[in-house]
Amino acid sequence: MHGAWTDNRLRLDDLQWVRGFFPAALWLARDRTPSSDLFAVPAHSRTLANMGLEGTWDGHDLGFMYELSSVSALRRLCPAHPSCGRLRESGLAAADRLMQIAATNPAAGMVPTAIKRPSTSEADVIIDSLMNMPLLVWASETTGDASYRDTALKHAKRVAHPARAPGRLDLPIDPSRPRKRKDPLRTFHQAREHET
Repeated sequence: MHGAWTDNRLRLDDLQWVRGFFPAALWLARDRTPSSDLFAVPAHSRTLANMGLEGTWDGHDLGFMYELSSVSALRRLCPAHPSCGRLRESGLAAADRLMQIAATNPAAGMVPTAIKRPSTSEADVIIDSLMNMPLLVWASETTGDASYRDTALKHAKRVAHPARAPGRLDLPIDPSRPRKRKDPLRTFHQAREHET
């Protein structure tokens, strides 16, 4: 269970792609109350609790999970805070994993939704993957390694202009609906028709 439930209590499921949202919200609340620790302490606590899947998560959502938590904390607390090293390592491990996931889809040049795919010749890519690219830009700025930024830019260009991308591209608005597979090389159907 995730989110607010009927008993009006907040539920946090640690194995969901939105796991970085709550720490991010707490960091944003902390920004609104800079003279108080009211949000700073729980923001830091939830950020540390969020760590642990950086190198093993199988999806493109690592930006949602770690750029919004570990990197947000790093930007606000460092270089003075004792957890700066852990926060940096967390962000970079997530960026490295996102690079590994991107490397599984070299023909299309896009970060697939997950390493597990419909087949060895296909990889699903969805539009919200763009919101995970700031993690790679941050990693590039942090390390000086341009390959992170290059991967993010290539992905963004390919998603913005899918007709030019070789390979298969699915942009489903509802992943539970059957995919349209008329063209074995490309399928575009996000917001293409009223019923999709």
